[in-house]
Amino acid sequence: MLGVSYKPGVGDVRESPALKIIELLRELGADVAYHDPYVAALEALELRSTPLEETLADADLVLIVTAHPGIDYEAIASRVACVLDLRGVVTPVSADSRSCACEFGRRPARAGPAHRRGGVDREDVVIGAHVTIHDAPSSAPDA
Repeated sequence: MLGVSYKPGVGDVRESPALKIIELLRELGADVAYHDPYVAALEALELRSTPLEETLADADLVLIVTAHPGIDYEAIASRVACVLDLRGVVTPVSADSRSCACEFGRRPARAGPAHRRGGVDREDVVIGAHVTIHDAPSSAPDA
């Protein structure tokens, strides 16, 4: 995960969607690592920011949650298997090159206590994702 603060260029995680996303991914069995130059640790989640290269090294999916300045997201997208860009900082690619297509399910927002106080109910967050990777067509003829 890239960026966990609630907005670019700050270290404040209050109201950050990254916190709930991390919890949900962990519930689904994901091994989550994050890089955020403004947030050294998420003590409540027992996570520490890892160096960018380490975060990307074995990632099956890179999730851009907060787009901090000074990070070359285009370069990252060109070298990892799959990017889910929640901030629109990566130029979309055509379907005939290596890309990811993601579909999300959402439930309607509830008017419960968390919604009224500005928090996030579990039902307001992504509840499922299907990721398909399209490989570029091979230029070699079939044997």
